[in-house]
Amino acid sequence: MIKLGRRRARRIIKKAKKVIPRLFRCPNCDRVTLSVTVDKDKNMAKVFCSSCKIYFEMDLSDFPLYEPVDIYGYFVDLFNEGEIEVETLTKSEAR
Repeated sequence: MIKLGRRRARRIIKKAKKVIPRLFRCPNCDRVTLSVTVDKDKNMAKVFCSSCKIYFEMDLSDFPLYEPVDIYGYFVDLFNEGEIEVETLTKSEAR
């Protein structure tokens, strides 16, 4: 008996999951070195650029979104409008 060939199965293409970035572009120095840390226990968020050493703390009690990407967007909006003053840390304070 002759076996006939089967139709070849189509390869399943897996879609890559989009990952939320951990480092963001700094609006001050335009490098991808801005990190956002969220402390949900203290309701505080810290934004720090490791390149130009700008630092900003923000209280999250009246801010409903806790994801770092949301805080980054809010920080960039405030920075571009000039509504916030950011600190520049020295090398000893940055550690």
